Amino acid sequence: MALIRARDMRRAPRHWALIGPRLVGKSTFLTAMAKTILVVDTEGRGREIDGVNNCEVFLPDVLDRQDPLAISQALRRDAQDIQEAGIQLIAIDSLTPIYKRMAAEALAKNERRLNKNKSSAFVDKANAIRLFQDAAVSLGTDVAMIWHYETGRDGNGKEIRNQTISEMERQKLARSLNGMIELKREKNRRVARIVWSRAGGRALQGVEIVDEQGFWKGVPEQIDALFAEAGKRRQERIPAEAQAS
Repeated sequence: MALIRARDMRRAPRHWALIGPRLVGKSTFLTAMAKTILVVDTEGRGREIDGVNNCEVFLPDVLDRQDPLAISQALRRDAQDIQEAGIQLIAIDSLTPIYKRMAAEALAKNERRLNKNKSSAFVDKANAIRLFQDAAVSLGTDVAMIWHYETGRDGNGKEIRNQTISEMERQKLARSLNGMIELKREKNRRVARIVWSRAGGRALQGVEIVDEQGFWKGVPEQIDALFAEAGKRRQERIPAEAQAS
């Protein structure tokens, strides 16, 4: 039978964003999510996690891994190979260089007056990103999109922390995601904190899971369980709310 029953799926697909400062273990978290991973390696470090948690890493055959249009074309071109290799997770590690480069290119085009309409450069950027994220989630695997926190200083010299992707861009990405997870280190331990989930809405916001075993082992499964329970509670509320109205 070529069709897949939803009830036969052991869990919902993981379409997650992983956010955190550098060296907190975002790439290592990928190896706790799956054993066979296709890493869109925009920072040149994808090979470093090969073998961690007994995972196997594959890399896409594309010349420019910071070009979202080229990546989307490669993913669709190699869809059969991805399936035959048993890829369980497609990971973009990370989105930060892609967004920074495309923003710089859009500004450069406007400064050189290559576009009559200055907004068109940013429309091109948005369309390329949309094609990229749609290609990633269309292949039936889990998907992880990584970006970073960066520290800087405001006009008064006070240290501030920002995400490398703007709030507007995060909202656009959220249409393809069902969870955003912040990874952090505090008090000599690593913690995964739920920032947002489609299933739980605000109910799970701020819930934390400690990396007790190391290398994030078991943490994705704990997040799955929280999301599943939140989704079940939401479904149970819908009939009750309908009757009340």
